[in-house]
Amino acid sequence: MIYFNLLRLSIRNFKNMKLRSLLTVMGIGLGIGAILFLVSLGQGLQRLLIERITTAEALLTLDVTPSGDGLVVLDQDNIAEISQLSSVASISPVKSAKAKINFEGVTAGITAHFVDDNFFRLAGLDKLLAAGETNDKKENNHKNTEIFTDNQSLIVSQAVLDLLSISSETAVGKLLDLKVNGDQGAVVLDSTYKIAKIINDDLNSFVYLPLSAYPKDQLLFYNNIKVQVKSTLFLEEARDQIVADGFAVSALSDTVRQANKVFKVMQIILGAFGIIALTVAAIGMFNTMTIALLERTNEIGIMRSIGASRRDIWLMFLIEALIIGFLGGLTGVVVGVGLGETTNLGLNLLAGRLGGQSLDIFYYPMWFVITIIMFSTLVSFITGFYPARRAAHLNPLDALRYK
Repeated sequence: MIYFNLLRLSIRNFKNMKLRSLLTVMGIGLGIGAILFLVSLGQGLQRLLIERITTAEALLTLDVTPSGDGLVVLDQDNIAEISQLSSVASISPVKSAKAKINFEGVTAGITAHFVDDNFFRLAGLDKLLAAGETNDKKENNHKNTEIFTDNQSLIVSQAVLDLLSISSETAVGKLLDLKVNGDQGAVVLDSTYKIAKIINDDLNSFVYLPLSAYPKDQLLFYNNIKVQVKSTLFLEEARDQIVADGFAVSALSDTVRQANKVFKVMQIILGAFGIIALTVAAIGMFNTMTIALLERTNEIGIMRSIGASRRDIWLMFLIEALIIGFLGGLTGVVVGVGLGETTNLGLNLLAGRLGGQSLDIFYYPMWFVITIIMFSTLVSFITGFYPARRAAHLNPLDALRYK
């Protein structure tokens, strides 16, 4: 029998059982929709977390700090030695100190970080700069971007503005008095600085100042340095070389790797709940195909008696199963995406009322959408295989006598 005729017969039979077929498609659609909703939730949360805590360059960066015993310090000589390693692409030192900041009679204790422009790129903080946009030169290949306009400019966290009762909308350009304590506790820097930019951090009170602003007459020991390697292939090599010199080394990539493992487990668990729903739907489809077989036994007998082969009967039932599975997959995608977007909209409306930030917590990779439709079709093929085979092997005479 011509394949086109088989397809037409399958579609005709599908139309003849509209309600039953629709319910079966909806059952599979709900199972697929549950899988898509739950897995896309896990994917979205993972993507959101990774985007929030890191950048591609930050994943190539090692954080190097002095050992806890105090025998090894980070000075200019050690930094020069580390920068000469063949695996190192760039380096950015950080000097941190306790400080007091004053604005119109309001004083607060904070932490002052002396850094160079390169620090923000390596730390993945450049995208958190909220005000006074950078004089972005859009330079690549590890070249610095101008962050500080001069030695009298600083970058403040939102928490500092809150302490000083300064509105973030009017903060840029305001003058702050800053006193920085040295390693021995004495004030080594007392000057006035202008706010150049704001870091979106309302939990920690700190400011960033140009490294060149640190007093030249003070002995400079760094608290930590950011070391960017040339590629991920050099991460372990650079780590081992730096650790061998007595320094402690950590990497954001380690945190991301652990987070990805947690999210993979979570996605498997969420996917398992969805598969349970799909299994229930598959049982319903098996029941539908079996009932269709019993109702059409006489029809099968007539088709066999006028020349239809077993293969034709088998293909007709199997095509019906594949159609139901494919439509169920499409319905599941619509249900999953619709439910996800509705949930996301509701959460964002709630966040907006509570003063939070709108986020997209669902993510639908195209490869996953296509895979889940194919998976639905495959499940339908497996479910419909036995009823199709049973229909193909019916004895034509018994089928004609069946009532």
